[in-house]
Amino acid sequence: MEDVVREISETCHENGIKIMFYYSCCVDDYMASVHPNWSMNDGKKDLVWDACDCGLVCFNSLYTDEVVLPQLEELTIEFTNPDCVSIF
Repeated sequence: MEDVVREISETCHENGIKIMFYYSCCVDDYMASVHPNWSMNDGKKDLVWDACDCGLVCFNSLYTDEVVLPQLEELTIEFTNPDCVSIF
């Protein structure tokens, strides 16, 4: 399978163009529904949904170790070596 992100990153760097990645975490409807125990709740086990009706996943859950950190490592080390990463 072709790695388009790597190709774009390498081409940009070869041509002196800096690259930045925006990584959005915690607003993750899929993980909130698949792992409800990772989701933010109101203390009564009712899931908290934000204004855009998306699942909010708690950083104090396994979400950070099992999803966020591996994805950031993949983006920043293994694939692209970006000049900047913005995390929200």
